[in-house]
Amino acid sequence: MIGSGMEQSFARIAELRRNAKESLQDVADAVGVTKTHFWELERGRSANPSFTVIKGLADHLPCLFHCRQFLGRALFFR
Repeated sequence: MIGSGMEQSFARIAELRRNAKESLQDVADAVGVTKTHFWELERGRSANPSFTVIKGLADHLPCLFHCRQFLGRALFFR
């Protein structure tokens, strides 16, 4: 399992994705990952999402301010 901060971030992304009526496949396709990989990210079973994944989420679901905050942290630590 990944750290609780990352886990909470992706749990929130999952909630917002469902509220936006986006399927796992819709978001995975837009971000450029497999549906399985995105499912693992949402459930905290995959660690260290790439910058490309985080940026893809921020671009695809711009209403996810939480994701944009996470993107800023990811850039800071690189």
